[in-house]
Amino acid sequence: MTPMQKSELMAKIENADPVQGASLQGVDLSGARLGGAVFENVDFRGCAMAGASFADSILSKCRLDGASLLGALMTGATLHESSACDVDLSDSVCVGFNAVQSRFDGSSFSRADLTEANFIQCSLAGARLAGARAVQLSLVETRTEAIDLSDMLLFKSVVVQADLSAADLRGCRIDQSVMSKVRLAGQRLAGADWQRSQFMEADLEGGDLSSAQLQQCNFKGATLTDANLVKAKAANTLFIESRCERMDGSGADFFQSIWSDARLDDARFIGARLEQAMLHRARCLRAGFARANLVYADFSHADVSGADFEGASWERTKFHQARRAGVRLPAGASILYEDPELAAAEAWSPVDPPAKER
Repeated sequence: MTPMQKSELMAKIENADPVQGASLQGVDLSGARLGGAVFENVDFRGCAMAGASFADSILSKCRLDGASLLGALMTGATLHESSACDVDLSDSVCVGFNAVQSRFDGSSFSRADLTEANFIQCSLAGARLAGARAVQLSLVETRTEAIDLSDMLLFKSVVVQADLSAADLRGCRIDQSVMSKVRLAGQRLAGADWQRSQFMEADLEGGDLSSAQLQQCNFKGATLTDANLVKAKAANTLFIESRCERMDGSGADFFQSIWSDARLDDARFIGARLEQAMLHRARCLRAGFARANLVYADFSHADVSGADFEGASWERTKFHQARRAGVRLPAGASILYEDPELAAAEAWSPVDPPAKER
């Protein structure tokens, strides 16, 4: 790797020549205009580059560890197979920034603008994104252990297969985002504001989401075993095929929520609002629905054996072909049991077509 001075670097950029195999380690590039350039196997370690511009530049197999890029302009820049650990990118503008197979462990993006930024197969372990703007941000197959996402807004963003179980999520708002297969087990997230977002197959086992805002979210296939959703606001939320054994949703608002094929064994919905909720084929063994609002709720084909419905509110609550072993439902209440016509329709199948003549 050949040592290079700032003047040589600027001359190459001025002539639109690629910068290859150069060492700029420790060089002061503060405020330098390095945009639109191609850097391959260049060493920027320890460089002072506050306020510099890498707009629309391509950096491949470069090293930027320990560099200062405070307030830098990284719009449209691409990093590929590069290392940028312990870099200060606080207050930087990273709109449309793309990083592929690169490392940012311990780096700071605090208060950075990460609008439409993409991190694909990268590492952000221990990185700090506190207060960053994340509109349409993508984190795909990226390491995120101990990442700091505090006080940031994830809006229309995509996070796939990230481990956020040790992340700092205090004050992190999630709105209209996809959080697919993320690991959030054990997180303390009381009062979190996560609305209109997708948490398909997410792991929230043992997490605390008490009093959280979860309206219109989708937890299809998610794990909420032993989770605390006491007094959560989860109207119009989907829990289809979710694992919710021993989950506590007491006092929560689950208006028009859908729990089809969910596993709710020993779950607690004491005093919860399940008005117009759909629990088709849900397994609710020994679940607690005492004093719950079950007006127009539908338990068709569910298994509520051993469940407690003491003091629940009823109005055309449906138990069509539900298993109710050991359950006492109040006589004279507005409860709909087996519907023969519906059962016949469900059992109907077309007549087998005649065999074709040979």
